[in-house]
Amino acid sequence: MKSKTAFAAAGAALVVLSAAGMPTAAAEPTWTMPSLQGMNLEKAQALYTEAVGGNGPTLKYVNKQVASWKIVAPAMWDVCSQSPDPGSEIAPHTVPRVSVNEHGEC
Repeated sequence: MKSKTAFAAAGAALVVLSAAGMPTAAAEPTWTMPSLQGMNLEKAQALYTEAVGGNGPTLKYVNKQVASWKIVAPAMWDVCSQSPDPGSEIAPHTVPRVSVNEHGEC
């Protein structure tokens, strides 16, 4: 009889804790990927930063012509493609990328 009473008390305590709002894992923040294709890289970076509020993953870019070339003047480069697609959800672990080429060369 003691074990049934203890079991019932433990069950009641669990129900009370559940109703009281036991701590749960916080949901990860998410953002929406903006449409960057066709913009110059400088504007695309600014729009992306605005979309994620400066708290999201960093936008990575790849030089479509020669991957090892460093991009010094972002306004002189156009976004040819992007990943993920515009409107897609971005989570903290997402690696958003754009492929760029010299202005007018996409």
